[in-house]
Amino acid sequence: MHQETFLTPLSKIMESFILNTPLLNTPETHTQKTSNSFRLPIITKHTLLILFLLFAFLLSTCKDNVLVVPTSNQNVLIKDSAMFDWEYKQIFGYRLTDLYVADTNKIYISAVNGILFYDGVSFTNLLYNDPTFTPSTVQGTDEYNIYFGGDIFGTPFSALKKWNGSIFQSIEIPQDSSRTIVDILPIDANHLWLTTASNIVYYYDGLTIINTYLAENMQTTRPKLFKNPAGEIYLFGYVSSNGGYNFTFYTYKLMNSTWQQILVDNGNDNTALQRYLNICGTDAIRSGSSKVYSFTGTGWQDLKPSTEFYGSEFGGTSKNDFLCVGENKNFSFLHKIYYCDGNEWFNQSNYVFYGGNVPISDIHEKRGNFYSIIKNPDPEHVYLVIARPRKSVKK
Repeated sequence: MHQETFLTPLSKIMESFILNTPLLNTPETHTQKTSNSFRLPIITKHTLLILFLLFAFLLSTCKDNVLVVPTSNQNVLIKDSAMFDWEYKQIFGYRLTDLYVADTNKIYISAVNGILFYDGVSFTNLLYNDPTFTPSTVQGTDEYNIYFGGDIFGTPFSALKKWNGSIFQSIEIPQDSSRTIVDILPIDANHLWLTTASNIVYYYDGLTIINTYLAENMQTTRPKLFKNPAGEIYLFGYVSSNGGYNFTFYTYKLMNSTWQQILVDNGNDNTALQRYLNICGTDAIRSGSSKVYSFTGTGWQDLKPSTEFYGSEFGGTSKNDFLCVGENKNFSFLHKIYYCDGNEWFNQSNYVFYGGNVPISDIHEKRGNFYSIIKNPDPEHVYLVIARPRKSVKK
Protein backbone atom coordinates (compact mmCIF):
# COMPACT_ATOMS: atom_id res chain seq x y z
CA MET A 1 0.00 0.00 0.00
CA HIS A 2 2.74 2.43 0.91
CA GLN A 3 4.83 1.53 -2.08
CA GLU A 4 2.06 2.54 -4.44
CA THR A 5 1.51 5.81 -2.61
CA PHE A 6 5.23 6.51 -2.49
CA LEU A 7 5.95 5.66 -6.14
CA THR A 8 3.41 8.04 -7.61
CA PRO A 9 5.23 11.31 -6.81
CA LEU A 10 8.62 9.76 -7.71
CA SER A 11 7.33 8.71 -11.11
CA LYS A 12 6.19 12.28 -11.72
CA ILE A 13 9.59 13.60 -10.72
CA MET A 14 11.32 11.18 -13.10
CA GLU A 15 8.97 12.14 -15.90
CA SER A 16 9.68 15.78 -15.18
CA PHE A 17 13.43 15.25 -15.51
CA ILE A 18 13.08 13.22 -18.71
CA LEU A 19 10.76 15.66 -20.42
CA ASN A 20 12.13 18.72 -18.68
CA THR A 21 8.58 19.89 -18.00
CA PRO A 22 6.98 21.37 -14.90
CA LEU A 23 5.32 18.99 -12.42
CA LEU A 24 2.11 21.01 -12.53
CA ASN A 25 -0.26 20.27 -15.38
CA THR A 26 -0.03 23.75 -16.88
CA PRO A 27 -0.51 24.34 -20.63
CA GLU A 28 2.72 24.63 -22.59
CA THR A 29 3.32 27.25 -25.21
CA HIS A 30 4.73 26.41 -28.63
CA THR A 31 7.99 28.05 -27.57
CA GLN A 32 8.26 25.83 -24.46
CA LYS A 33 7.67 22.65 -26.46
CA THR A 34 10.24 23.61 -29.02
CA SER A 35 12.75 24.53 -26.32
CA ASN A 36 12.20 21.20 -24.55
CA SER A 37 12.72 19.21 -27.72
CA PHE A 38 16.11 20.81 -28.22
CA ARG A 39 17.16 20.58 -24.58
CA LEU A 40 16.50 16.85 -24.10
CA PRO A 41 19.62 15.49 -25.92
CA ILE A 42 21.84 18.02 -24.15
CA ILE A 43 20.94 16.88 -20.60
CA THR A 44 20.71 13.16 -21.30
CA LYS A 45 23.76 12.27 -19.13
CA HIS A 46 22.51 14.38 -16.28
CA THR A 47 19.09 12.83 -16.61
CA LEU A 48 20.52 9.31 -16.49
CA LEU A 49 22.52 10.16 -13.37
CA ILE A 50 19.46 11.60 -11.64
CA LEU A 51 17.36 8.60 -12.64
CA PHE A 52 20.00 6.23 -11.27
CA LEU A 53 20.14 8.08 -7.93
CA LEU A 54 16.37 8.17 -7.64
CA PHE A 55 16.12 4.48 -8.46
CA ALA A 56 18.79 3.59 -5.86
CA PHE A 57 16.97 5.70 -3.29
CA LEU A 58 13.69 3.99 -4.15
CA LEU A 59 15.21 0.53 -3.69
CA SER A 60 16.76 1.38 -0.35
CA THR A 61 13.57 2.96 0.94
CA CYS A 62 11.07 0.37 -0.21
CA LYS A 63 12.87 -2.89 0.43
CA ASP A 64 10.38 -3.48 3.25
CA ASN A 65 6.77 -2.44 3.15
CA VAL A 66 7.26 0.11 5.91
CA LEU A 67 7.51 3.88 5.99
CA VAL A 68 9.84 5.61 8.43
CA VAL A 69 9.38 9.36 8.77
CA PRO A 70 12.61 10.98 9.99
CA THR A 71 12.76 13.99 12.25
CA SER A 72 15.80 15.69 13.75
CA ASN A 73 19.00 13.62 14.02
CA GLN A 74 20.69 16.02 16.38
CA ASN A 75 22.22 14.62 19.53
CA VAL A 76 20.06 15.10 22.58
CA LEU A 77 21.55 15.59 26.01
CA ILE A 78 20.07 13.17 28.51
CA LYS A 79 19.63 15.03 31.77
CA ASP A 80 20.14 13.40 35.14
CA SER A 81 17.05 13.98 37.21
CA ALA A 82 15.56 12.30 40.25
CA MET A 83 12.04 13.14 39.13
CA PHE A 84 10.28 10.34 40.99
CA ASP A 85 10.14 8.74 44.38
CA TRP A 86 10.29 4.96 43.86
CA GLU A 87 8.43 2.53 46.06
CA TYR A 88 8.83 -1.25 45.92
CA LYS A 89 6.06 -3.47 47.26
CA GLN A 90 7.43 -6.97 47.61
CA ILE A 91 5.08 -9.82 46.76
CA PHE A 92 6.03 -13.23 48.14
CA GLY A 93 5.24 -16.52 46.49
CA TYR A 94 3.86 -15.35 43.12
CA ARG A 95 5.15 -15.26 39.55
CA LEU A 96 3.67 -12.06 38.11
CA THR A 97 2.51 -11.74 34.50
CA ASP A 98 0.63 -8.43 34.11
CA LEU A 99 -1.23 -5.64 35.92
CA TYR A 100 -4.19 -3.30 35.43
CA VAL A 101 -4.48 0.01 37.30
CA ALA A 102 -8.13 0.96 37.77
CA ASP A 103 -7.10 3.69 40.21
CA THR A 104 -4.23 4.55 42.49
CA ASN A 105 -5.67 2.31 45.23
CA LYS A 106 -7.28 -0.28 42.95
CA ILE A 107 -4.56 -2.32 41.24
CA TYR A 108 -5.10 -5.82 39.87
CA ILE A 109 -2.17 -8.16 39.19
CA SER A 110 -2.27 -11.45 37.33
CA ALA A 111 0.18 -14.18 38.26
CA VAL A 112 0.83 -17.72 37.07
CA ASN A 113 -0.47 -18.98 40.38
CA GLY A 114 -3.13 -16.42 41.35
CA ILE A 115 -4.78 -13.01 41.05
CA LEU A 116 -3.89 -10.20 43.44
CA PHE A 117 -5.61 -6.95 44.43
CA TYR A 118 -3.65 -4.03 45.93
CA ASP A 119 -5.67 -1.36 47.76
CA GLY A 120 -2.78 1.05 48.33
CA VAL A 121 -1.81 -0.62 51.61
CA SER A 122 -1.89 -4.40 51.33
CA PHE A 123 -2.42 -7.28 48.90
CA THR A 124 -5.43 -9.57 48.77
CA ASN A 125 -5.60 -12.87 46.90
CA LEU A 126 -8.80 -12.90 44.81
CA LEU A 127 -10.02 -16.49 44.75
CA TYR A 128 -11.48 -17.65 41.44
CA ASN A 129 -11.91 -21.29 42.53
CA ASP A 130 -10.65 -22.79 39.29
CA PRO A 131 -7.41 -24.78 39.64
CA THR A 132 -7.19 -25.23 35.86
CA PHE A 133 -7.03 -21.48 35.09
CA THR A 134 -3.58 -19.93 34.56
CA PRO A 135 -3.76 -16.11 34.22
CA SER A 136 -1.35 -14.46 31.80
CA THR A 137 -2.77 -10.97 31.16
CA VAL A 138 -5.30 -8.51 32.59
CA GLN A 139 -7.09 -5.43 31.26
CA GLY A 140 -10.28 -3.54 32.05
CA THR A 141 -12.34 -0.38 31.78
CA ASP A 142 -12.96 0.26 35.49
CA GLU A 143 -12.98 -1.57 38.82
CA TYR A 144 -16.21 -3.39 37.94
CA ASN A 145 -15.24 -4.64 34.48
CA ILE A 146 -11.86 -6.37 34.59
CA TYR A 147 -10.88 -9.26 32.33
CA PHE A 148 -8.20 -11.86 33.04
CA GLY A 149 -6.97 -13.89 30.07
CA GLY A 150 -4.91 -17.05 30.17
CA ASP A 151 -5.26 -20.74 29.43
CA ILE A 152 -6.48 -24.03 30.85
CA PHE A 153 -3.49 -25.62 32.53
CA GLY A 154 -2.06 -28.59 30.64
CA THR A 155 -4.11 -27.94 27.49
CA PRO A 156 -3.72 -25.82 24.34
CA PHE A 157 -6.99 -23.97 25.06
CA SER A 158 -7.58 -20.32 25.93
CA ALA A 159 -9.49 -19.18 29.02
CA LEU A 160 -11.11 -15.88 30.02
CA LYS A 161 -12.63 -14.64 33.27
CA LYS A 162 -14.35 -11.39 34.24
CA TRP A 163 -14.22 -9.75 37.66
CA ASN A 164 -17.21 -7.48 38.41
CA GLY A 165 -15.88 -6.15 41.69
CA SER A 166 -17.18 -8.97 43.82
CA ILE A 167 -17.21 -12.29 41.89
CA PHE A 168 -15.58 -13.97 38.90
CA GLN A 169 -17.50 -15.00 35.80
CA SER A 170 -16.08 -17.59 33.38
CA ILE A 171 -16.55 -16.76 29.69
CA GLU A 172 -16.75 -19.74 27.37
CA ILE A 173 -14.17 -19.84 24.57
CA PRO A 174 -14.17 -22.37 21.70
CA GLN A 175 -11.65 -25.17 22.24
CA ASP A 176 -9.74 -24.57 19.01
CA SER A 177 -6.08 -24.89 20.08
CA SER A 178 -5.67 -21.13 20.28
CA ARG A 179 -3.37 -21.43 23.31
CA THR A 180 -3.00 -18.73 25.98
CA ILE A 181 -4.47 -15.23 25.71
CA VAL A 182 -1.63 -12.73 25.56
CA ASP A 183 -3.33 -9.34 25.17
CA ILE A 184 -6.76 -7.79 25.75
CA LEU A 185 -8.19 -4.61 24.22
CA PRO A 186 -11.49 -3.51 25.82
CA ILE A 187 -13.60 -1.44 23.43
CA ASP A 188 -16.06 -0.82 26.25
CA ALA A 189 -17.17 -2.69 29.37
CA ASN A 190 -18.68 -5.59 27.41
CA HIS A 191 -16.81 -5.69 24.10
CA LEU A 192 -13.24 -6.97 23.76
CA TRP A 193 -10.57 -8.00 21.30
CA LEU A 194 -8.19 -10.72 22.49
CA THR A 195 -4.96 -11.98 20.92
CA THR A 196 -3.64 -15.48 21.52
CA ALA A 197 -0.35 -17.33 21.13
CA SER A 198 -1.54 -18.48 17.69
CA ASN A 199 -3.02 -16.86 14.59
CA ILE A 200 -6.47 -16.70 16.20
CA VAL A 201 -7.81 -13.35 17.42
CA TYR A 202 -11.08 -13.40 19.38
CA TYR A 203 -13.86 -10.84 19.55
CA TYR A 204 -16.20 -10.87 22.56
CA ASP A 205 -19.52 -9.08 22.09
CA GLY A 206 -20.67 -9.44 25.69
CA LEU A 207 -22.44 -12.73 25.03
CA THR A 208 -20.33 -14.95 22.77
CA ILE A 209 -16.77 -15.30 21.47
CA ILE A 210 -16.25 -14.86 17.73
CA ASN A 211 -13.15 -16.19 15.95
CA THR A 212 -11.15 -14.04 13.55
CA TYR A 213 -7.81 -14.92 12.00
CA LEU A 214 -4.55 -13.39 10.93
CA ALA A 215 -2.80 -14.73 7.83
CA GLU A 216 -2.79 -18.51 7.61
CA ASN A 217 -0.48 -20.01 10.25
CA MET A 218 0.74 -16.52 11.20
CA GLN A 219 1.86 -16.89 14.81
CA THR A 220 3.46 -13.68 16.09
CA THR A 221 5.41 -13.18 19.29
CA ARG A 222 4.19 -10.61 21.82
CA PRO A 223 1.14 -9.54 19.76
CA LYS A 224 -0.14 -6.18 20.94
CA LEU A 225 -3.51 -4.58 20.25
CA PHE A 226 -3.86 -0.83 19.84
CA LYS A 227 -6.79 1.53 19.32
CA ASN A 228 -5.81 5.05 18.24
CA PRO A 229 -7.75 8.21 19.16
CA ALA A 230 -9.67 7.94 15.86
CA GLY A 231 -10.99 4.51 16.90
CA GLU A 232 -8.92 2.50 14.39
CA ILE A 233 -7.68 -0.86 15.70
CA TYR A 234 -4.27 -2.36 14.94
CA LEU A 235 -2.32 -5.46 15.89
CA PHE A 236 1.49 -5.63 16.09
CA GLY A 237 3.71 -8.67 16.41
CA TYR A 238 6.92 -10.23 15.16
CA VAL A 239 8.32 -13.58 14.08
CA SER A 240 11.93 -14.44 14.98
CA SER A 241 14.39 -16.38 12.87
CA ASN A 242 18.09 -17.32 12.80
CA GLY A 243 18.10 -18.35 16.42
CA GLY A 244 16.23 -15.22 17.48
CA TYR A 245 18.76 -12.78 16.01
CA ASN A 246 16.60 -11.72 13.05
CA PHE A 247 12.94 -10.83 13.04
CA THR A 248 10.08 -9.86 10.76
CA PHE A 249 7.72 -7.28 12.24
CA TYR A 250 4.08 -7.25 11.12
CA THR A 251 1.37 -4.62 11.43
CA TYR A 252 -2.29 -5.52 10.88
CA LYS A 253 -5.30 -3.22 10.72
CA LEU A 254 -8.89 -4.22 11.39
CA MET A 255 -10.84 -3.39 8.24
CA ASN A 256 -14.34 -4.63 7.46
CA SER A 257 -14.18 -7.06 10.39
CA THR A 258 -11.02 -8.74 9.06
CA TRP A 259 -7.34 -8.33 9.91
CA GLN A 260 -5.40 -7.03 6.93
CA GLN A 261 -1.61 -6.80 6.89
CA ILE A 262 -0.59 -3.23 6.06
CA LEU A 263 3.11 -3.10 6.97
CA VAL A 264 6.03 -5.49 7.27
CA ASP A 265 9.73 -4.91 7.92
CA ASN A 266 12.74 -7.11 8.61
CA GLY A 267 15.56 -6.41 11.02
CA ASN A 268 17.82 -7.43 13.88
CA ASP A 269 19.33 -5.83 16.97
CA ASN A 270 21.39 -3.45 14.84
CA THR A 271 18.71 -2.12 12.50
CA ALA A 272 17.01 1.24 12.99
CA LEU A 273 13.64 -0.32 13.80
CA GLN A 274 13.68 -3.10 16.37
CA ARG A 275 11.08 -5.57 17.58
CA TYR A 276 9.86 -4.38 21.00
CA LEU A 277 6.63 -2.40 21.22
CA ASN A 278 4.27 -1.26 23.96
CA ILE A 279 1.16 0.85 24.11
CA CYS A 280 1.52 4.23 25.85
CA GLY A 281 -2.04 5.48 26.11
CA THR A 282 -2.82 7.22 22.82
CA ASP A 283 0.41 6.07 21.13
CA ALA A 284 2.20 2.85 20.22
CA ILE A 285 5.94 3.18 20.92
CA ARG A 286 8.53 0.89 19.29
CA SER A 287 12.21 0.35 20.03
CA GLY A 288 15.08 1.32 17.76
CA SER A 289 18.87 1.11 17.68
CA SER A 290 19.36 4.84 18.28
CA LYS A 291 15.84 6.24 18.65
CA VAL A 292 12.37 5.19 19.65
CA TYR A 293 9.45 5.40 17.25
CA SER A 294 5.74 6.15 17.45
CA PHE A 295 3.16 4.65 15.11
CA THR A 296 1.46 7.08 12.71
CA GLY A 297 -1.16 4.75 11.26
CA THR A 298 0.82 4.39 8.04
CA GLY A 299 4.40 4.07 9.30
CA TRP A 300 6.82 4.99 12.08
CA GLN A 301 7.75 8.50 13.21
CA ASP A 302 11.06 8.68 15.06
CA LEU A 303 11.18 10.54 18.34
CA LYS A 304 14.15 12.02 20.13
CA PRO A 305 17.42 10.08 19.73
CA SER A 306 18.37 7.73 22.56
CA THR A 307 22.06 7.34 21.81
CA GLU A 308 22.97 6.21 25.35
CA PHE A 309 20.68 3.18 25.53
CA TYR A 310 18.48 0.68 23.70
CA GLY A 311 14.85 1.09 24.72
CA SER A 312 12.95 -2.14 25.35
CA GLU A 313 9.93 -1.43 27.54
CA PHE A 314 7.63 1.62 27.45
CA GLY A 315 4.59 2.86 29.32
CA GLY A 316 2.71 6.11 29.85
CA THR A 317 -0.07 8.31 28.48
CA SER A 318 1.40 9.23 25.07
CA LYS A 319 4.62 9.80 23.13
CA ASN A 320 4.97 13.00 25.17
CA ASP A 321 4.74 11.32 28.57
CA PHE A 322 6.24 7.89 29.11
CA LEU A 323 8.83 5.90 31.01
CA CYS A 324 11.32 3.78 29.11
CA VAL A 325 13.51 0.91 30.25
CA GLY A 326 16.87 1.13 28.52
CA GLU A 327 19.94 -1.10 28.39
CA ASN A 328 23.13 0.96 28.38
CA LYS A 329 25.02 0.62 25.08
CA ASN A 330 28.43 0.71 26.73
CA PHE A 331 27.71 -1.61 29.66
CA SER A 332 25.83 -4.81 28.86
CA PHE A 333 23.18 -5.88 31.38
CA LEU A 334 23.07 -2.41 32.92
CA HIS A 335 19.47 -1.17 32.75
CA LYS A 336 18.20 2.27 33.65
CA ILE A 337 14.85 4.00 33.60
CA TYR A 338 14.35 7.10 31.48
CA TYR A 339 11.48 9.55 31.28
CA CYS A 340 10.55 11.31 28.02
CA ASP A 341 8.35 14.40 27.85
CA GLY A 342 8.38 14.55 24.05
CA ASN A 343 11.24 17.03 23.97
CA GLU A 344 13.89 15.71 26.37
CA TRP A 345 15.11 12.49 27.95
CA PHE A 346 15.63 12.40 31.71
CA ASN A 347 17.84 9.70 33.21
CA GLN A 348 16.34 8.51 36.48
CA SER A 349 19.73 8.17 38.13
CA ASN A 350 18.26 6.80 41.35
CA TYR A 351 17.07 3.68 39.54
CA VAL A 352 19.80 1.38 38.20
CA PHE A 353 19.47 -2.36 37.70
CA TYR A 354 22.21 -4.87 36.89
CA GLY A 355 21.08 -8.14 35.39
CA GLY A 356 20.11 -9.95 32.23
CA ASN A 357 16.36 -9.45 32.62
CA VAL A 358 14.46 -6.23 32.03
CA PRO A 359 14.02 -4.72 35.50
CA ILE A 360 10.42 -3.54 35.21
CA SER A 361 7.69 -4.29 32.69
CA ASP A 362 4.03 -3.59 31.96
CA ILE A 363 4.30 0.11 32.79
CA HIS A 364 1.03 1.99 33.33
CA GLU A 365 0.23 5.59 34.28
CA LYS A 366 -2.58 6.74 36.55
CA ARG A 367 -3.09 10.23 37.95
CA GLY A 368 0.55 11.14 37.33
CA ASN A 369 1.96 8.01 38.97
CA PHE A 370 3.62 5.16 37.09
CA TYR A 371 2.99 1.54 38.07
CA SER A 372 4.87 -1.55 36.93
CA ILE A 373 5.96 -4.98 38.05
CA ILE A 374 9.25 -6.80 38.37
CA LYS A 375 8.89 -10.30 36.96
CA ASN A 376 11.30 -12.84 38.32
CA PRO A 377 11.43 -16.65 38.11
CA ASP A 378 12.34 -16.59 41.79
CA PRO A 379 9.02 -15.96 43.62
CA GLU A 380 10.92 -14.41 46.52
CA HIS A 381 12.00 -11.42 44.44
CA VAL A 382 8.94 -10.00 42.72
CA TYR A 383 7.59 -6.51 43.25
CA LEU A 384 4.91 -4.00 42.43
CA VAL A 385 6.82 -0.80 41.60
CA ILE A 386 5.31 2.66 42.04
CA ALA A 387 6.96 5.88 40.80
CA ARG A 388 5.43 9.06 42.18
CA PRO A 389 6.53 12.43 40.77
CA ARG A 390 8.28 14.64 43.28
CA LYS A 391 6.34 17.77 44.09
CA SER A 392 9.39 19.94 43.47
CA VAL A 393 9.81 18.59 39.95
CA LYS A 394 7.52 19.67 37.14
CA LYS A 395 6.77 17.04 34.57
